[in-house]
Amino acid sequence: MNMLFSLLLAAPTGERLGPLEQRVLSALWQRGNASVQELIVYSDMPQAYMTVSTTLSRLYKKQLVTRGWRGRWGKSFATATLPATAKPN
Repeated sequence: MNMLFSLLLAAPTGERLGPLEQRVLSALWQRGNASVQELIVYSDMPQAYMTVSTTLSRLYKKQLVTRGWRGRWGKSFATATLPATAKPN
């Protein structure tokens, strides 16, 4: 586990991260941004689509990812962000 990831075992909202949340966040840091489908296919995550989607929503509520749209079809994606307290100097 890298140093920045270990700093985020607790979200800025004060809630602890579960194992799947940690795994999804780690995959987003590696890819930069990804859709739910991309996380499942390219991150070797054997989870159901709705499980990963729900996990991303929880990470969004904990202020650990941002969401947006990509492409003409409004494909949603998440981009991992680091809270100011975890950014290196």
